[in-house]
Amino acid sequence: MSSLVRVACALLVIAIANFIFRSPNDVLIEHKPQYEDTIRIRRFERDLEVIRPKIVFLGNSIMDEGVDEKEFSRLTTTQTIKIWSGGGASAWWYLALKNVIVEANYKPQMVMLFFRDHFLTDPAYRVTGKYKQIIGAVAKQDEPLLDRLAYLGQMDAVAYFLFRYCPLYRQSDNIKNQLETTVKDKVVSSLCGLEQGMPDQAIERLFDERNLNSDLLTIRQVAAESAGSNKLYDFQQELDRSFLPYMIDMAKENNIQLIFVRMKRRRDVKPGSQPKALQKYIKNLEDYLAEKQVAFIDFTDDKRIKIQHYGSGDHLSRDGGRRLFTKMLVEETLPIIQNLDR
Repeated sequence: MSSLVRVACALLVIAIANFIFRSPNDVLIEHKPQYEDTIRIRRFERDLEVIRPKIVFLGNSIMDEGVDEKEFSRLTTTQTIKIWSGGGASAWWYLALKNVIVEANYKPQMVMLFFRDHFLTDPAYRVTGKYKQIIGAVAKQDEPLLDRLAYLGQMDAVAYFLFRYCPLYRQSDNIKNQLETTVKDKVVSSLCGLEQGMPDQAIERLFDERNLNSDLLTIRQVAAESAGSNKLYDFQQELDRSFLPYMIDMAKENNIQLIFVRMKRRRDVKPGSQPKALQKYIKNLEDYLAEKQVAFIDFTDDKRIKIQHYGSGDHLSRDGGRRLFTKMLVEETLPIIQNLDR
């Protein structure tokens, strides 16, 4: 065997060994979101610097639709801003707190984090597919906790094997998105004589939540979000593999007072609609936060919020629902806010 062949064989063996014995972090490279600078995140950073709010509302579109921060600021005489993303969940909230709020030159005195049900301790909820883009907007290049809790820690043996040894599987999201884009922008546009992008706009208009049957949407939404939730309702089991302890510690280290606000869901207008396992989960969450001396406000059983106060799904309506909930939030939090400067 010639020297050249021996060298080639040695390099091949090394390459195969590197592929087989890669570390779990190497496997994540093609799976995790890539950092993406966005105008929206820069606007949040600018608002913190320019407005210098005492309070930040942190959440997703449920919070954005349900709370009027300008009216809240007026009623409490306390400057307030929102930091949110549609579809954001615990991973996004953790990253926004760590990379936007805590890293700002000006830090707020209080952060109110708005959530529903058990999603506060579900680190893998809404971190893949189309949600990778919003995660990438607040993630840094190196996010070991995000990798461990949101991605690697959620893989079962089969998924880990496929991610480790099958490049096509790791690229499944990208392939799906490319095929979908090709079909809509190339095929549909050509057949219908439309400009590129118009099919997307038509689909968004057609399936806008405002055009859907609210009751049917709620049934579908709750069913989808409750799938496999029995194990997720075990608070003690989920706590150690969630972002919750890290958010609490981070806030305390930066002298930021955290308040966790549980939003009432459309489902909860009907008494007795909460699963018993979820009720136990919330009681354990409440006990844990009390032990950590973190405020917790739960609007789930508040009868003032009725079915007519909802828009689509769990979103409160922008007229009656938002106005009512903002006043309720002021009532519950004003005593805490008044103690901020004492």
